[in-house]
Amino acid sequence: MQKSISITYKSLLWIIIFVIITVILLLKIPELTSYLKGNSNDRINAILGITGNIIGGIIGGIVAYIVAAYQVSKSHEQSELNGLKQSYVTLNLLLDEIDFNEKVFKSIPINEALEAKAQHLATQLVSEQWNKIPPSFADHLDKEDFKNICRLYRNISLIKSNTNSVSEPFISQSQTLVDKLKNNISYTLNEILLKIK
Repeated sequence: MQKSISITYKSLLWIIIFVIITVILLLKIPELTSYLKGNSNDRINAILGITGNIIGGIIGGIVAYIVAAYQVSKSHEQSELNGLKQSYVTLNLLLDEIDFNEKVFKSIPINEALEAKAQHLATQLVSEQWNKIPPSFADHLDKEDFKNICRLYRNISLIKSNTNSVSEPFISQSQTLVDKLKNNISYTLNEILLKIK
């Protein structure tokens, strides 16, 4: 896995300024020491100490900045990985519920009256996992799939609350949504699994 550290233009400008100042100071040290040779050793030692402190501070600041940028980057990567893992678990639970609802739709008695079919769906369809899911799971889902999931569970809610509003096309549309979502969520789960590993 490749690691990269992002540096803003402002921070890059500060690093360049510090490097230029450091280079200038390093180039001026021999000139400064030859000028001060005639003076006392205390003055030379003081100036060399100050110069060493300044250069060490600049280098330490640059290293501290790079380390901090790396740590922030790693923290962001870890947060993203945790989000992916949570979405994977959530989508697995939701897929299991959609799979169950698919079986309910397929078990509708064909020769029964519409009211009996609606009653069968109202008592058998489930939405417990959907009601427990945090909204953040949608971050890793295709927009169209998310809209279809919402549409499916609105249909299920309508079936459970008002069986008189159910029609054959409505049942057929809901069944088509279940089939489509089952395939798309399975594909999304595989993609997330590849990113986690």
